Amino acid sequence: KKMKNKKSHEFALYAPAICQSKLSKDKEVIINNSDMYHRLVNVLRIKKNDKIVLFDEVYNACICIDLIAKKHITAKVLEVNQNNTLNPHIILGLPLLKKANLDEAIYNCVELGVNEIQIVITQKVQRKWGGKKELERCQKIAIAAAEQSKNYTVALIHEPIRISYFVEKNISGLKLLADPEGENIFKVLKSDFKSQEKIILFVGPEGGLEDYEISELKANSFATVKLTPTTLRSVQAASALVAIVRSWQD
Repeated sequence: KKMKNKKSHEFALYAPAICQSKLSKDKEVIINNSDMYHRLVNVLRIKKNDKIVLFDEVYNACICIDLIAKKHITAKVLEVNQNNTLNPHIILGLPLLKKANLDEAIYNCVELGVNEIQIVITQKVQRKWGGKKELERCQKIAIAAAEQSKNYTVALIHEPIRISYFVEKNISGLKLLADPEGENIFKVLKSDFKSQEKIILFVGPEGGLEDYEISELKANSFATVKLTPTTLRSVQAASALVAIVRSWQD
């Protein structure tokens, strides 16, 4: 018996320079950027007739590879679509964690469908922010997660602000604070979700939040929610919180 051919995996690549060139069905695309060429040919090892998706912040386009030359690739556009924005709009307040943990949290949460990540400075943050270079690195991680998950609307990463500014900035929407002593998150969502347009989430740093920080969040309508019977690290708490809220259906 012949084995049925499995549907080939379609890679998705962030390519704003290409997508902004007014792509349309049946249009020819020439990829001659050296980095993109190297990634497609030497890393992903694409072949003639392979299909890939190129996307930017607004559009995504499925293309079919026609020719792989020495320094460029020629492809044909099969279809162009506007990106679907995931709703409700989820904003995650994420403490300035150690670099490896911050990278992991950003990747996981973008992969799970967060719309924005606001990095927050709390009392127990233990390091300095790396400025423009670190913000660029965080955004690249978000792009990599968007490529992997095919969540074409890349999440915005905002440079750090203090927790008081985060609270003042996000004044409307359902607000949830991950807390091992909080109420069961499913009970809260069942009673308060109500097709919210915006949901603001917050997790504390590894050392936890100070009492006054928790009080400030509660005073500004953040409900404390328990995710699991166990105490989670910040990375796991952020990932679990986003996953539960993104998958919840009112």
